Amino acid sequence: MTSGVDPQLAERLAQTNANVRANSEEIGDRVRAKSREITEEQERMREAAERHSAELDRQVEAKKEAAKNQWNARSEQDHTMRFGDAEEEHHAPPPPQPAPYAMPEPPVAAAPPAEARRGRHARRPVDDEDDFSTTNWLD
Repeated sequence: MTSGVDPQLAERLAQTNANVRANSEEIGDRVRAKSREITEEQERMREAAERHSAELDRQVEAKKEAAKNQWNARSEQDHTMRFGDAEEEHHAPPPPQPAPYAMPEPPVAAAPPAEARRGRHARRPVDDEDDFSTTNWLD
């Protein structure tokens, strides 16, 4: 060891270093275990996503095939619209419409003579020639 150092201090330093190394090794082991766990979980999720994607692809192909078969089956059927007497046989005549209700006319009251109304934006009469607040400078 080093000369001139208290043996108790040297022993305490060695013990502290050993504890730090042990704690560091334990932390490293936990980090590596967690990393492996995360990697395994990611791999499981990737495989599940691939399986799900393959299943969705199969469903899409099945729907496309069903739609194609449905169009083939439709072309064999007759979809011609027939208008005229043949169609009218299937439908009952509409029920008769009730007569519309006639509103009685209200009595007309004589309206008082209305004053001449000014437009909404009519120019106000100018009382004072020197009042520039009412002057429209754009005219």
